[in-house]
Amino acid sequence: MKKRILDRIEQFFNSEKLEFRRKALVFTFFLILSAIIWLMNALSKNYTTDFNYPVRFKNYPENKTLIGDLPDNLTLRVSAHGYTLFRNRISSRYIPIVFNVKSFTLNRLPGRDSSFFYIETKYILDYVSKQLNSEFEIISIKPDTLIFPFAQLHSKKVSIQSKAVYELDKQLIFKNKLTLIPDSIVVSGPDYIIDTLESVYTKTENFKIIQKSTEKEIDLEPIPHIKYETSAIKLIFNIEKFTEKVLDVPVTLINVPDSLILKIFPRQLSLSCQIGLSNFELLQSDMFSLQVDYNSIVPGVSRLQVVLAKSPNFVRGVNFKPKTVEYLIEK
Repeated sequence: MKKRILDRIEQFFNSEKLEFRRKALVFTFFLILSAIIWLMNALSKNYTTDFNYPVRFKNYPENKTLIGDLPDNLTLRVSAHGYTLFRNRISSRYIPIVFNVKSFTLNRLPGRDSSFFYIETKYILDYVSKQLNSEFEIISIKPDTLIFPFAQLHSKKVSIQSKAVYELDKQLIFKNKLTLIPDSIVVSGPDYIIDTLESVYTKTENFKIIQKSTEKEIDLEPIPHIKYETSAIKLIFNIEKFTEKVLDVPVTLINVPDSLILKIFPRQLSLSCQIGLSNFELLQSDMFSLQVDYNSIVPGVSRLQVVLAKSPNFVRGVNFKPKTVEYLIEK
């Protein structure tokens, strides 16, 4: 008897749940249907709204180069059907507007440098409209003025300097100096930069330890507003094993007045250096220059400093002794 009562109570609540679920389902269906009808009605109307569209500029006037920034986006106020606006709102990417600068007559900006030009965007509405969806009506564009900061374009050839970081392995030396190919390039850019530019540099790239003759490619360090005819060069490491060579090198006197005779002791010094095996026999003492300067005489000091004024570029670790010499002045 008790079990029968419990079964009837359970059946009652189950029927109540089914009825509640049925009503909830019907309510949800009509709610969604109402929302769809409302959305379709809303999208059937015309609206005015703003879109940020990417823009790319090309074809600047001849012999002119851009020296400032132009906007990456234009804000377009458009009027269009709701469906059209909705499709564009859910689109994650827009095809950039291409602005061909040479297609327009630019005006000089009053009160500024003669290289500054401008155009009011109200005059490019039709030009921009042709690149967009035909269902759009463009009302206005922001910014209302595009300013083009130009400078006169100049070109010239400059040298390339390496900022590469490296270390030669033990017992290795350059056969000749580090070679850059090319060692100079033609650069183009604003006249006020090009006129004072003498060299461009490679990036500071670390090649670590160089163990054999090899070639390395390295990029050039960019300079704002400057264009290179090439963006990378080759570094040629032509290396070999080295040995040490010792030479007797005479000391040269400089800046001695004609009315005086300057005598130094000793007249030649022992000089040592590291040199590649292929250049060992070629190295001669006259490839070095050791100098003593009369103008460096200090009263009361009996010795003069010796300076290494010249040495070939295929040697390293140059050392000589003594570093000073005694002197005697005769009138």
